[in-house]
This record gives sequence, C-alpha cells and structure tokens, in this order.
Amino acid sequence: MTLRLFALAASLLAAPLTASAQSDYPNRPINIIVNITPGSGTDLIARTVADAMKDTLKQTIVVENRPGAGGSIGAAVVANSAPDGYRLLVTSSAIAALPAIQPTLSYDTENDLTPIIPLAALPAVVMVSPSKGIRTLNELIEKARKAPGEVMFGSSGVASASHLEVERLRAAAKIKLTHVPYRGAPEAIADTAGGRVDFVIAPLVSGRSFMDAKQLIAIASTSSKRSSLIPDVPTIAESGLNMRLGAWVGLLGPKGMPPELVQKIHDAAAKALESPEVKDRFNKMAAELMPMSSAEFRKLIVDEIKSNKELLAEAIPADKKPN
Repeated sequence: MTLRLFALAASLLAAPLTASAQSDYPNRPINIIVNITPGSGTDLIARTVADAMKDTLKQTIVVENRPGAGGSIGAAVVANSAPDGYRLLVTSSAIAALPAIQPTLSYDTENDLTPIIPLAALPAVVMVSPSKGIRTLNELIEKARKAPGEVMFGSSGVASASHLEVERLRAAAKIKLTHVPYRGAPEAIADTAGGRVDFVIAPLVSGRSFMDAKQLIAIASTSSKRSSLIPDVPTIAESGLNMRLGAWVGLLGPKGMPPELVQKIHDAAAKALESPEVKDRFNKMAAELMPMSSAEFRKLIVDEIKSNKELLAEAIPADKKPN
C-alpha cells in the first residue's frame, strides 16, 4: 500500500512539472539537425526557417549538419533524443525512402519520429553540362534509349530526393540508367558540371550558380508549372511524361512528444513560414509552401514510405541495397 501511495504521489508531482516544462518551452537553445550536407536545398530551407523561428520562440536555434548513410545518421540522432523539443530534425522526403533500402535502420521511421510540419515543396530541375550537347529532356531520354545503361546520373545519395526523382523519371520513360551516388547535392552537381556524369535532378537553388556561370543548363523542371525564375525551361509534363514528381522538406522530432508541444512548434514554424522575409527567400529558391497539420504530414510520410518501397523494389536489386 505504501509503495502504491508513493507511486501515485510521484505521478501527481510529475504531471505539473511536465505541463510547466511545455508551457515555458523553450527556455534554452534548440538544436536542429539537418541530415544532409551544407549548401543543399534542405539545408538552406532549414536555416531560413530557423532564423525566423528564433524571433517567434525568443530563443537561440543552432542548425547542425549530420549527413551520411542516406540521411539515416542524422535522423537516428533525433530519433534517439529526448521528446522535449530541444533537438529536432529537418530532412527531405528521402527519409520516406530509407525503410525501403535499409532494413537494418537503427530507428523506425514511422514510429520513432514525430512529424511536425512540412516546411516547403522543393521543385527541382534536370540539369546537364553544355558539353553533352543535350538541349531537351526528350533528347536525354532518346540518348538513354539508344544506349541502355550508358547514361549516368548523379544524386545526393542512394534513396535521396534527387535519386527518387530520377527513378520516377526512369520508370515513366521506360529507360535504363546508371546511378552514381554522391555524399550530397553540391558534389553531384559539381560532377555534372564537369561532365563526369550526364545529368542530375536537384533543387534550382543548389545549381543556380552553375547555371549562371553557363556550366550547367536546365532542360526541364519538376514543378507543376513553369517557374518565374526560369520561365524558358519547360516542365517535365510539357515533355509528355505523365508522372508525379516533387520533393519536400519537413520538420520532425523524436517519438513521444506531447501533442501540445508538437502543436506549439508547428505553430511557431507556420508563423515563420508566413513572414515576408521567408516568403522572399523561398521565392528566390523556387520553394513553395505546403501547409499541413501534423496529422496530415504524418499521413504523407506513411503513404510515401509505401509507394517508395514499391518503386525502389524495382530500381535497386536486393543485393545492391546498403546494409
């Protein structure tokens, strides 16, 4: 009886402490892990939103890059963190592909992470080096059809957003390509500009400097309509391919976060996304807002995990998947 009374008293004391911890959140610096390399579209989105969230939350936010293993290293750090909102994850939609290719992940994507809010849809562009002599997406596809497996594409890693975009393109066009994964988008883009691989699909913001320097040309975009930043570049749909493309960048936390805390962070991020400064920066990146509740964001991730498993089962043989 005494032990039961002690346990009850302890639980009653803990409850107001937990509520208090949530009500005065944040009372110390917040750490945002970006599981992709610096300079990537995901990284730029994270830093843009973090800067604006600092004003709302009245607290320092430190953005830290933890790339590697397709993004699973940084994701695992957050998945194994305390659910107190002081360590969060900004990742790309590639996180919904990792379960399909890494069955030995140290965390469960669906159950060990708490989706909070999508930060942006990040339309990408198909880029090639001018030295390749390719000027349209149809010319690239035709080249791949004439030489199956000889056309190489770079990506920011196996199952990364840039990899998945190409796999959907490959499946829609019914062509065979050779994948060359890199540690991040900047490396893949640089090697495409250098002619070491034939093409890459990456966010416009990541390849813009190479395009301005005439080292890369954009031949198609993954957006639903032409971007005002590159109005002369047609969409993939305009090339006659009927396919779903589009990567997103989102904010997640560890499992077990109280709903009230999730909502508080969601609202702070949503407010940041509506600020004129963020909208201006997003416009320059060709990033688009995709407002959703936390529950809707969770459903998006669960649905994409399922579809990616189907896509990658065909794209990556079992003996080629990372351990």
